[in-house]
Amino acid sequence: WKYYLLFSGASELCKTLLMLIKVEIIDNFKDPEISIYYHQIWGRWHLNITERIRNYLFTPLTLFSLRRFGKLNNFLSFIFVEGIPVATLFIILGVWHGGTLRDYSYGIVSTFLTLISRGLSKNKEFHKIIISNSFVIEIFRFANLTLFGISLIIYDLSNNHFSEINTKFNYTDCFPYIFSSLLIYFYYRFKFFILNSINLKNNLHIKRKIYFATFEIIFALVIYLFFLPES
Repeated sequence: WKYYLLFSGASELCKTLLMLIKVEIIDNFKDPEISIYYHQIWGRWHLNITERIRNYLFTPLTLFSLRRFGKLNNFLSFIFVEGIPVATLFIILGVWHGGTLRDYSYGIVSTFLTLISRGLSKNKEFHKIIISNSFVIEIFRFANLTLFGISLIIYDLSNNHFSEINTKFNYTDCFPYIFSSLLIYFYYRFKFFILNSINLKNNLHIKRKIYFATFEIIFALVIYLFFLPES
């Protein structure tokens, strides 16, 4: 959630400032919290770069692989048609973000998780179980968001020496993070429901977005002023 809140918040501020001078840009984040599968998060994440890579490289490469390797057996077809475009996507993202060992490590992990996710989504029986009821969908959705966040720990490790990591892991230390993650998740789900699930007139929709933005700014200031430790 840290990266999502930082990046999406900065993107919203930039978009708002540009709108004041009548410059329209795309939403950099498009409600990734509503994604059910892990790979769907990437379709709503950091769109300024991922959407361009998908339109100009991922989709053409997928179509090329499908024409060349689509007639192979299921496993080989999946590796060539799904694996090569996905791996290429994350290699480019790794270069874009700096080309360090951590960037490529994150790309390898993301490629692995994305391919598993795409494979599961194509399994009709598994997909049927997931969408069987709303509660299962929400659990699976939160689990994949959590997995997405855990994979980003690779970047947090860059600021620490491995020798300083406390190996005596205490499970009770996780409770505040789990609780806060659930609160943030349910808030975003509630916000999405209010802004998108009700047929609102344009003026009322804008007013509600302003209400949410005002609340988020005040909440962020309170957290910054009273709860974050001084550096």
